[in-house]
Amino acid sequence: LLDSERLPLLFVVMKGFMKSIALLIIFSQATFAQDVITVEAKRIDVSDNLDLEAVASVFGESENLEDFENRLNDPERRICNLDLNEDGYVDYLRVVENSDEQTILITIQAVIGKDLFQDVATIDVEKDNYGETQVQVVGDVYMYGLDYIIEPVYVHTPVVCSYFWGSYYHSYQSPYYWHYYPPHYHAWHPLLPHVYRHNVYTHVNVHHTYNYTTVRRSARAVQM
Repeated sequence: LLDSERLPLLFVVMKGFMKSIALLIIFSQATFAQDVITVEAKRIDVSDNLDLEAVASVFGESENLEDFENRLNDPERRICNLDLNEDGYVDYLRVVENSDEQTILITIQAVIGKDLFQDVATIDVEKDNYGETQVQVVGDVYMYGLDYIIEPVYVHTPVVCSYFWGSYYHSYQSPYYWHYYPPHYHAWHPLLPHVYRHNVYTHVNVHHTYNYTTVRRSARAVQM
C-alpha cells in the first residue's frame, strides 16, 4: 500500500506525465497532417505494367468505350501487365465514363477485389470552341508520379471521339466486376518486364505522335 504522504507527489507526477502524452499526440497529429506524399516514377518502370502510349493507341482504334474496354483486356494483345492485388494474375481493367457538356472523362480502373477498384489512368476528351477535339491520357499520380500526361496526335480523328459528339451517343459504365467478366476474357499471369515491353510496343501505332506534357488542358476534367 502507498503511504498517504506520497499520494500528492504521485498525483503531480502522473498529471505531468499525462500532459506530456497529450502534447505528444497533438504534435504527432500536426506532423502527420502536414505530410506530403511525393511519388517518383521512372518511365521504364511504369511501362512494365501499363504503357500509356499503348492505351492511347488502342483508344484511337476503338469504335466506342465498350470496344475500348474489350481491347484493353484482350488476352491476345495483353496491353495490361498490372497485378496490384498480387494474386498472380493480371488485373481486369474496367472503364467508367462521366460527362459534362463538351467534356468526357474516362476513368480506367483495375478490379482488385470484391467492391475494390483502383484508378490507374484517365482519358480527357474535350471539344474546344473551334470544334476541335483534344485528347490527353493522364497516369494516376500514385502510380506514374506527378504530371505524367500523354497527348496523342492522331492521323485521323478516332471513331470513338466522333461517337461522343454524334446523335447515337450514350454514356458507358462497365457492367463488370470481381469474378464477373466478359465470356471471351480469361486472366493471365504477368509477363516479365522485357517480354511485356517487347509485346506492348507491337500494339503502339507508330503513325500517331505521343507528346509528353506536364500541363493538363481541361480544367473541367480536373474538377470532375
